[in-house]
Amino acid sequence: MWVKRKLGDRVERDEVVAVLDIREVADAKSEFLTSSVKADLERTNFDRQQSLWDKRISSEQSFLQAKSIYAEAALAFDLARQKLSALGLNAMDVAAAQKREEVTPNTSSLRRYELRSPLKGRVVERKVDICTTVGGVGDPSDLYKLTDLTNVWVELAVATVELPSIREGATVVITPSSDGDGRRAEGRVMFISPLLNLETRSARIVVTLPNPDLTWRPGTFVTAEIEIAKEPVAVRLPKAAFQTLGGKRAAFVRTPTGFVARAVKIGRSDDDFIEVVSGISPGDGVAVGNTFLLKAELGKSETDR
Repeated sequence: MWVKRKLGDRVERDEVVAVLDIREVADAKSEFLTSSVKADLERTNFDRQQSLWDKRISSEQSFLQAKSIYAEAALAFDLARQKLSALGLNAMDVAAAQKREEVTPNTSSLRRYELRSPLKGRVVERKVDICTTVGGVGDPSDLYKLTDLTNVWVELAVATVELPSIREGATVVITPSSDGDGRRAEGRVMFISPLLNLETRSARIVVTLPNPDLTWRPGTFVTAEIEIAKEPVAVRLPKAAFQTLGGKRAAFVRTPTGFVARAVKIGRSDDDFIEVVSGISPGDGVAVGNTFLLKAELGKSETDR
């Protein structure tokens, strides 16, 4: 066995990463090549017998016998080709290799099997060395572990009460759960499981997350914000802009003489913003921070009166 890639190497899809020496491959190649030659010879003989029979030079028995032998040879060739395919070999490649050698290949070349990478990625684990026996009882069954992290999956557990408002294709904002990590990325809901976890009564949701710079690693704990609906609103304010005055929701609007409290009617909200249905017009200057101080000043003024 010849191992071409080491730990950490990057590989391309369909790249040869190892060359194995396999007896079963030699048997399959030999059977294919032999049956191919026999099928060609029997085809030639059948064509000759058919021509003679058409001219009534040979007997019908000779023609039918040649036809039967050719049919058997063609079937054997097709079965040999299918056996190659089951081993992951291409019949045309095997035939081309035979022609390049111009002589019957030796047993060593027949046993040669090129193991190709099924994907573009990086070698994260190499389990064998040169001349290691693989595939037998107690032997390693795989040679490499490859990974492609340019796109990763994020698995979420979502409570049943939230499921009706979540749809496949929805935008999801992903942030690390650890403090001090300012990364932020956007993915999409790929799959919502129709089954619930019997213990937690939650559903599994899978999010696809582009990871071109490979900064998101499998096993990282994250927090996800799933977009439930995306509808335009005329006016929205941060939650910090609102105070409760006299049992009603109010915001502080800038005037030439300072800020005045104005009662508002609110609508939909998310984690950060609240829709203002009435009371505030687009373009109005509104205090969005330290509004509790404005409320305190307002209460002090009313007390002084």
